[in-house]
Amino acid sequence: MSHESAVTSMDALTLSKYDDLLSDVLLDQAGLWFQTRKMLPRYRRARTCAQATIDIVQRVATGSVELAAAVDELLDLDYVASFLKHKTMERRADFRLHAGRYISMYLPGAGYEIGQTARYAVVTGQSEARVVATKQYTLGMVINLCSGSVARLSDAETRRMETERADFSVIWWQKKKAMCLFLGPARFVNHDCDSNCQFTALGSDAICFQALRSIEPGEEITTHYGSSYFGENNCECLCATCERYGRGWYARHKVSADGTPVALDAPATAESGAKEINGLAAVCESSSSTDTEATLVAAVRQDADNIRMRTRNKGRRSVTPASCLPSRARAAVHGTCRV
Repeated sequence: MSHESAVTSMDALTLSKYDDLLSDVLLDQAGLWFQTRKMLPRYRRARTCAQATIDIVQRVATGSVELAAAVDELLDLDYVASFLKHKTMERRADFRLHAGRYISMYLPGAGYEIGQTARYAVVTGQSEARVVATKQYTLGMVINLCSGSVARLSDAETRRMETERADFSVIWWQKKKAMCLFLGPARFVNHDCDSNCQFTALGSDAICFQALRSIEPGEEITTHYGSSYFGENNCECLCATCERYGRGWYARHKVSADGTPVALDAPATAESGAKEINGLAAVCESSSSTDTEATLVAAVRQDADNIRMRTRNKGRRSVTPASCLPSRARAAVHGTCRV
């Protein structure tokens, strides 16, 4: 099963349904044991035999079953078979392709795993997923097994997703000259203002990531969603870099010992935080990067596809990665970002 050569004609609603089911069966019930964010507000948890799914996953992880055979076994599970019963051959093929992306997470050479993070709980009140490297990556390497399917969005679909606050995985893809829905294991790659990866195309209907620097086993794989994805100038960003330098949300808050947010009396300015990061980048470039490395980094960035996360709600509202704010959290943070 080749993700690179596969082409899909999935619409956004179909992709949403498939991703909700597959993330539930192959992540929530098989490894994470908490429910990841779903696209459809009325999604009901799949009534599958978790042990049967775990058995498939374990055999994939040990290399005792091929990817295509594992997908066949998944499709033969009663609940999944019932879900696909009245689907056309084309839609079944689309489901197989997307299922292959999720099962690929467990291949021995996948190079990453999806785990749990409490980084955003101070605002969302819940755990989120994150992607962690399980092998070393060097500059320019493509993480092609951490991929996501893409479906073009109509203006009406984009507005509907805004209304339902489900527009957390929408990208602008220059290749398609359109807003697109981006789902699959790759959607769990979180944002960082100093990310170690960037989006890159994987064929005509999928996206994966390319390393911007060395990534060590155990390090979180991150990408850059955009300069104003988390409010104006990312003023609500909760990434590790913003925490380190007192930028984004951390310019106005700190986290107390019991994990609750505390407003700062004299917030740090975004400008000063930016100077610190820019200064660090300059030091790193001058002290540890050779001319050859600098040239390679520039080449990787120049070859990057024009892919970026869509600014949710036009940057006017607080947002969090891979999640929508609950009402109580929205009430606590609205109005903190000047636009």
